Amino acid sequence: MRKSHSSLLLHPSLRRVFSFAGAVALFSFVMTTSRSARAEPVLAGDVHGAFVVGDQRGPIKGGLGFDGRFGYRLSLIVLALTPEIGAGYQHLAGDDPLAELSVTRVFAGARLGFGAIIQPAIFAHVGYGWLSATNVDRSDHAPMVDGGLAIDLRLIPHISPGVHASYNALTTSPSSLHWVDLGAHVEIEF
Repeated sequence: MRKSHSSLLLHPSLRRVFSFAGAVALFSFVMTTSRSARAEPVLAGDVHGAFVVGDQRGPIKGGLGFDGRFGYRLSLIVLALTPEIGAGYQHLAGDDPLAELSVTRVFAGARLGFGAIIQPAIFAHVGYGWLSATNVDRSDHAPMVDGGLAIDLRLIPHISPGVHASYNALTTSPSSLHWVDLGAHVEIEF
């Protein structure tokens, strides 16, 4: 039996993932082979407020959190690609004192920035998270993802403050936890 040509094609979402990966690989190659490209380690700290969206929105409203990130920024003229790893903690609470959650997570991903002095960026991470309820016997662990936008000010050499917004999801069972972070960060280049 002969396979049809349509069965050999990738699903449209997989094609987008491969296209994005190819673009990042090409960008990385150009950045590392160009004479005007430079690369430096970057250490970053984020603080943010959060509000819960989705199924958990009822008892849990929002909270505060922080992340630490380490990466290696590859810069070429007005573009910057930073593959990075990190870890974070988020405390979420609501009106009910029994409805308090803590989320600890580790992640890896990248951010892509455009511009010289004011640098907007997009970022995404995948990782793993641990969820625990503060006042009841409940805990869980599951994969997590986040993605968002940032704006950095690159006025001072080696120090870049900025603001960010991100959408976060921890896919626990039977329901998942989704929240939006709004916060500030500072990146230090070595």
